[in-house]
Amino acid sequence: MKRRQFVTIAATGAATIVAWLGYRAWSHPSFDPSLARPTALATILDSAGIAALGVAYRRQARGEGSVRSLVRLLMAGAPTNGDALPASLAQRVQQDFHDGRVVHVDGWVLSLTEARQCALHSLTARG
Repeated sequence: MKRRQFVTIAATGAATIVAWLGYRAWSHPSFDPSLARPTALATILDSAGIAALGVAYRRQARGEGSVRSLVRLLMAGAPTNGDALPASLAQRVQQDFHDGRVVHVDGWVLSLTEARQCALHSLTARG
């Protein structure tokens, strides 16, 4: 193999790896849609209202502005069984209120879990 061929193959391989890593870093992870649906709020607010709360929360919580970070935070300790996830999230919301893990967003008092769900909804909802 000549040096020119080797350099071309090595550069192509490196470019492929960089492109793959970039795709993984910037693409949205797949997740259960119930993560982006705060059940109690959805009974009184439409999608646009939930998204507006999510945008406001993301302004407050700078480190929680990406789909990847929100999915990671919402899935921490959650069941991997998709059928159990909505009930687990509802229980976590109640526990947040019980333990005082609440945030104030645009005049609303939300559990931390609800606020994160709103933020995820604001990033993923189709308008």
